[in-house]
Amino acid sequence: MRVTHNLLTAIMLLVSATATAPATAADTKLAAEAKMHLRIITKIDKFTNSDIHGNAPDDISVRTYMPDIVQSLSVFSPNVFKKIALRRVVLCQGLWYKSQSRAAIADFTSDALYLDLSKSSYPPEFVKISIAHELFHMIDYYEDGKLYEDNSWSRLNKGPGYGHGGKWVLDDRYSGDLNYTRPGFLNRYSTTGVEEDKATLFSYMIFDYPMVAKRAEKDPILKSKVTRMKTLLHSFDSSFDNNFWLKLSR
Repeated sequence: MRVTHNLLTAIMLLVSATATAPATAADTKLAAEAKMHLRIITKIDKFTNSDIHGNAPDDISVRTYMPDIVQSLSVFSPNVFKKIALRRVVLCQGLWYKSQSRAAIADFTSDALYLDLSKSSYPPEFVKISIAHELFHMIDYYEDGKLYEDNSWSRLNKGPGYGHGGKWVLDDRYSGDLNYTRPGFLNRYSTTGVEEDKATLFSYMIFDYPMVAKRAEKDPILKSKVTRMKTLLHSFDSSFDNNFWLKLSR
């Protein structure tokens, strides 16, 4: 009788431990895929775009970053992913576009967003910002078919025009610093092109809306861009409503 009782006790403890065990990266990934109707790829052997190449991420990086990746994607309605034809988020290490190392790539030709998990020298929030930044490039493109031109947005600026694109300053690790003082811009990277200005503003509105709102209070140009961004996004998908921004402001 005692043996049977001890066996039952052991089984009950095992069941209890299993029921309360924390979700693994695989569990988190599967739940997110079902909710958002897209795939998060952690093992890739071949890139469909010959200009993009990299390696599969190691298991430690996947486990480390998966919660942040899922949290970042969960901010958005699945309908947004449908409208930008995003079917895959591909996790990599050593991500390159042609001959240039990249932290993330929005690839319109394969309906995929590539994310490099090897950028461990960057702060933890870099992954979240990169996801939002690249997602906006896709929104921007599918919104009107144009990525590198937006005259109504450019007219909001004062002073010199934009530079020649973000690819020319990717090796400058200080271009993303938020201590940039030119009115209307969050950092120097924003000044490289209208597409980077919009994507940078969007990524920080998603990641740190209170910071953006506070800076906009003292910067009329930035405030006008925030207003324009909200209008653009709501026209693209109704999920970007006042409640969406209210949740991010808390």
